[in-house]
Parts: sequence; structure tokens; C-alpha cells
Amino acid sequence: MLKEKRSVGIILVIVLAVLTVAGFVVTSVQGKGNGEIGVVNMEAVFTQYMAPPLIEARDVMQQEFDARVDELTDDEKASIFMEYQTQLEILEMQYTADIEQAVAEVAKANGLLIIVDQLGVLYGGSDLTKNVLDALK
Repeated sequence: MLKEKRSVGIILVIVLAVLTVAGFVVTSVQGKGNGEIGVVNMEAVFTQYMAPPLIEARDVMQQEFDARVDELTDDEKASIFMEYQTQLEILEMQYTADIEQAVAEVAKANGLLIIVDQLGVLYGGSDLTKNVLDALK
């Protein structure tokens, strides 16, 4: 009987500790944002900001490849293709980092803790797509 009371007491102390910590976390988050959730149409951001330079880079690489294709062996073609693919991936990562930075800046400027892709939002949220695109200019 004494062991059962001790176990219940320990569980009660643990539950109270968890609730206290949760209260501190909720209190520390409150007041840091305005309670709104920002939404960004990431497809529009990618289409307007990232796609044009990637398409241009791809087209330039394709023109370079086409100009040399007749003089290249199959191994050289494969090597050049892999090189171009790597260059495009690096460029994409740079633009993606720029987008992430712009989203973070817009969130901070608007006092928001959360910004989500508009694709996953059925209702509500402040549309910040234009703000992000403006920050990327």
C-alpha cells in the first residue's frame, strides 16, 4: 500500500513538472508574434523568382552542348551532362536559400512565428506572397 501511494506521488510530481514546463514554453511563445499565421504561395515564388534564371541557365548549357555534340564521345557527353546537372543543382540551392531567407525576413518584419505554404491552407492566414517576392528583388 505504501509503495502504491509513493508511485502515485511520484507520477503526480512528474505530471506537475511537465505541466509547469509546458506553461513556461507557452508563456515564452506568447507575445512574440501577433497570433496570425502567414501563408506564401511557394509555387508562385518558384515560378516568378527561381524558374526564369534556371531555365535561362539550362538553355545556355544546352546551346553550348549542341554546338559541341558532334565532336564529343559518348563518355564526354555523359560527363558534360553530369557537370551541367551539378551546376543547375547548385544554382537551384542558391535560389532556394534566397527564398528561405526572404521568408524569414518577411516573418520577422510582420511579427509572425509561422509561415506555411498556401497549398496546405484551406482557409485563413495572411497572404505574404507579394511581400516575399518584393524581398527577393
